Amino acid sequence: MARIGEKFIFTGPVDECHNCKLFLSCTGNPQLEVGRIYEILKVRSMKHECLISEDGVIAVEVTEAPITLMIQSKYAIEGLTITFQPASVESQQPDLFKPEGLKPGDKIKIVKVWREKQSYNNETFIKVTVERVTQ
Repeated sequence: MARIGEKFIFTGPVDECHNCKLFLSCTGNPQLEVGRIYEILKVRSMKHECLISEDGVIAVEVTEAPITLMIQSKYAIEGLTITFQPASVESQQPDLFKPEGLKPGDKIKIVKVWREKQSYNNETFIKVTVERVTQ
């Protein structure tokens, strides 16, 4: 299942994982945060036995994935770091206004500003791609 470029939302380990010798390098890795979106950068070749998968597992290297969303146009400046607060907008595309992988209060850096715009309640929103700032 693991392929370079694939993304997934980390939902945390299942109970059986806590008894595994690979727990801390797998789903128990303290660098993984529940509810965040990760992208696979590298797939390793060695297969490991797994308590919950008959076929075993293959280790992967991941990074937190960039997220695309709509923000108020006044903040749509490439390189700007802001605090994420989801807009209370009734939209046909709720995943662009309240995207998975971001939580209110997260610090985010705008890495790309797209041309797509939408207006709601006399306010203009612009599509951007962001990365979460973790330090």
